[in-house]
Amino acid sequence: MSFTSLAEEAQLPISDNITIANDYIWRELAQHVDSANNYEEEVTISGGLNYDFNNEFALGG
Repeated sequence: MSFTSLAEEAQLPISDNITIANDYIWRELAQHVDSANNYEEEVTISGGLNYDFNNEFALGG
């Protein structure tokens, strides 16, 4: 599930986003694992900002 702000509708050069997920897996490793390798069911929230330079180039993270 992902949401975007109203900035995109107003054609501003800056936009943002937020994602809510049940887990984040990176390189086959779950984010919520304790030191004994027990999986802990947690909610992951991440977000980012993007800037559009209006010359076919954008920067975001």
